[in-house]
Amino acid sequence: MKKLLLIGICLLLGLWLSSCKSEKPASPEQNAPAAGGGPSVVFSSEIEEADVWILPETKENLKTTVWGTPSLKKIGTGEKRRFFLTAPGESGLYIVRAIDKNGMYYAANSLVLEEECCLLLKKGSEPMSAVIEVTAKDGKTVKTYPVFAARL
Repeated sequence: MKKLLLIGICLLLGLWLSSCKSEKPASPEQNAPAAGGGPSVVFSSEIEEADVWILPETKENLKTTVWGTPSLKKIGTGEKRRFFLTAPGESGLYIVRAIDKNGMYYAANSLVLEEECCLLLKKGSEPMSAVIEVTAKDGKTVKTYPVFAARL
């Protein structure tokens, strides 16, 4: 009887834990501050599940199409994740690149990102368009950036 009760409690605990919805846990390297002391930001998306890169705006990063490991791997629609950016380049700006599961490519340049800001990647008003809305930690929209979008 004790074994049956213990199994029941474990099952209930498992169901309760799986029903909790919050920001997806970050990987260990996302939980720790970046080596360069970049800001902590929250990213969310209204597009399809995608891999997202948020990188310092440097000449090298602007010229390449190989960005390494995604900053956010397979972030789902409506999902929010907190992570630490690497320190910005000389310009103090960042770039965003994303490729969704359906082969859409998204690119935005010259983003100003402050500590605790939130980025929301969402579809634009025109077909095959998108924007990134940046809000401050108080929830007020700081700026909306145009995003280049194209099918790969």
